[in-house]
Parts: sequence; structure tokens; C-alpha cells
Amino acid sequence: MNTKYKVWECKIVVPIDSVFPKGFDLPPRTSAIETVEITGVKVISCFSGWGGDLTTGEERIVDEDADTMDKNKPFKDPVHLIGTEKDKNTFRN
Repeated sequence: MNTKYKVWECKIVVPIDSVFPKGFDLPPRTSAIETVEITGVKVISCFSGWGGDLTTGEERIVDEDADTMDKNKPFKDPVHLIGTEKDKNTFRN
């Protein structure tokens, strides 16, 4: 855990054969920055790109989601929680 900065992490997972236009990461990155800054909090840095990895637990959840997702409906975030029961009790779906 970083004690000098607060770091928010978001992982977007898509099928391996997905193709995006060059520079496609700019709109979601810009949207994330603007959304944080409208609360009055200044973003110091933002890092993004399609080279990220999943933890074992995240990959298990993604595999389950991929098996059950309706390819014709937009993604609706079910708020996946990974951690202890105490952690889970502090979040809401």
C-alpha cells in the first residue's frame, strides 16, 4: 500500500481478439481524469494501456463472467469484491 499517494486502479477486460483504433485509450483515460477532478480533487498522474495483467482471483472472475455474458447486452458492473469478509461488508453492490 502506498503511503504517499492514493491510487485508484481500474481494469477493463476485453476479448483477446478485440481491435481498437490507434490512440483508443485516450477517451477512457480522459473521462476518468475529468470524473475525479469534478469532485475538486486534482489528478497528479494517470497511467493506462492495454498491457495490464490480472491476478489469479480476477482472472477466475473474468472467466466466469465471459462464460455467462450476453454478447448482445452492454456490460453492467456487478461490483466484484475480492478480499476478506470484513472487506466485503464495507462495500455495497
